[in-house]
Amino acid sequence: GDALIISNWATFYKNVVITALIILLLIFTNRLRAIFYPSIEWILIILFIVIGIGLSVYSLRHLPLIDFRPYKIGVNIPEAMKVPEGKPADQYDTKLIYQKDGVNKEFTLENYPKNDSTWVFVEQKSTLIKKGYQPPIYNFNIIDEHLDDITEQLLHHRGNVNLLITYDVNKSSLKGLKRAEQVYQRAKANNEPFYALTASTDEDIAKLRAESEVTFPFCKADPITLKTIIRANPGLMVINNGTIKIKRNWRDF
Repeated sequence: GDALIISNWATFYKNVVITALIILLLIFTNRLRAIFYPSIEWILIILFIVIGIGLSVYSLRHLPLIDFRPYKIGVNIPEAMKVPEGKPADQYDTKLIYQKDGVNKEFTLENYPKNDSTWVFVEQKSTLIKKGYQPPIYNFNIIDEHLDDITEQLLHHRGNVNLLITYDVNKSSLKGLKRAEQVYQRAKANNEPFYALTASTDEDIAKLRAESEVTFPFCKADPITLKTIIRANPGLMVINNGTIKIKRNWRDF
């Protein structure tokens, strides 16, 4: 899915072709001739099984050899978040709710009572009616413990910024978090910013601090974004002036 992104219809046609080929193989199986001797065929089968299992285990314990996701090494996050000129933007149907004499009424952006002080604004409702261009990276926002958005500050920091990714601290490796504490201490000694990004609650973070004695600061981020960034919990991503320089599984800290 990440290596080759195709539409639903393209997936359907692909499955039709593959199914047709399988049916042909079943029909004409008695007419097929082997290319290799049976012993060679078994060796090749075992070899491919070993390679497949080996790559899977390596990817789970470390990181995939090839990163097909938007947050691969070398990507500049601010650039990947931009919408190119000429690309269509999202289209919304926006309704403005105003109140007068205790009665609510909906208006559009064209006819709302802008200069009529007798109407009191209540709320705004926006409904997406047409999806526009979506950049490779979106919804990348980092909120610190004081509820301040520090995204731009970190993305434009000239120097290494260490971001520990743990979308759910309850599912994170405790051993990995303890190793991350050592990385944090080294980063602090080098005056490098270090933040743990999570979608966990404040209660879960407090519980983790009590159990593991980690001292690094936590920030909040979208859980889907965090899962997209790295296939590890925890994992480390180091950026410099917005460009991804390093990604590591906690086993490789």
